[in-house]
Amino acid sequence: MAYKLPPKYSKAYKLSPKYSKIKKRNTVMSLVLLAVIVIAYFAVSNDVDFVKDIFNNKPPVIDTDFAVHFIDVGQGDSTLIKIHDKAILIDGGDYHKSDTVNDYLKQQEVEKLDLVVVSHFHTDHYGGLVDVIKTVPVDEVLLPDVKTENLPTNNTFRELMQTITDKKQGNEKLEVTTAKKDMTYDFDGGQLIVINQFPEFSNDDMNNTSIIVKFVYKEVSVLIAGDLEVKGENRLLDENADISSVIFKMNHHGSKTSNTLDFLRKVNADVYVITCGENNKYGHPHAKTYETLNELGAGNVYRTDKNGNIIFYSNANSGDELEVANFK
Repeated sequence: MAYKLPPKYSKAYKLSPKYSKIKKRNTVMSLVLLAVIVIAYFAVSNDVDFVKDIFNNKPPVIDTDFAVHFIDVGQGDSTLIKIHDKAILIDGGDYHKSDTVNDYLKQQEVEKLDLVVVSHFHTDHYGGLVDVIKTVPVDEVLLPDVKTENLPTNNTFRELMQTITDKKQGNEKLEVTTAKKDMTYDFDGGQLIVINQFPEFSNDDMNNTSIIVKFVYKEVSVLIAGDLEVKGENRLLDENADISSVIFKMNHHGSKTSNTLDFLRKVNADVYVITCGENNKYGHPHAKTYETLNELGAGNVYRTDKNGNIIFYSNANSGDELEVANFK
């Protein structure tokens, strides 16, 4: 059976006005890496706490107005964004991590996914979504726009497409769309913006077909760009895209083939998250990436292989304070 992406999304979207970025502020970090943190702390010359670290000091369920969860799926990606009673899942790890993601969603009391985003067609990002989509009610799936000849031919991709097709033809009103620059989704005061997506890259360059999304809630913004590499990063820089963010999930698991100094300067994040597996065979994150972060003067770096599930959250009454929790 031939599997094709759905027709391009025809509705016209406009970007909302740019959001002001939270001012750089000091971070009270966890004592886990005290020696490193003390050095980073004194390297930052600001005066007000921004991120309040409370590692292992919160119950697993994060019931707040807004939260972004970087789920520990080993060598892969999966990010849950919750805003009030809405839930967005970006990627789902590899095929064998579907139980991990499903259990996490259940733990966080997610009964329905308003949007599922497949960043790009590498199995460590979409494999786990096969069973998630089978298990959890889903309103909409957002897929990358990829040339037909560049679509994967593996069984996992076929099963993903069949699962989406079956669910769409079933009782649920599942919408399937393809990414387009400047698309926006509104979620109870938050907004997900598709900054861009480059369908012209070939199958050998699939990482650069990753959907680049930015989620904004009040003064907090999160940038997630899958496995985008230097070519894609440079495209965004050439277009002067609005990629500034408070939280940045570093591209391609912290690979040296991504995360250039110019790109990170443009993002200008307060917090960096690296999603990778413990002792993974790729050596992620690469030493070159840490050299770049050091040159940038970045002090707040979190890793799923070290910290497990990482959650950033805030409440309406907490002002501009963003708190952090983790658990394994």
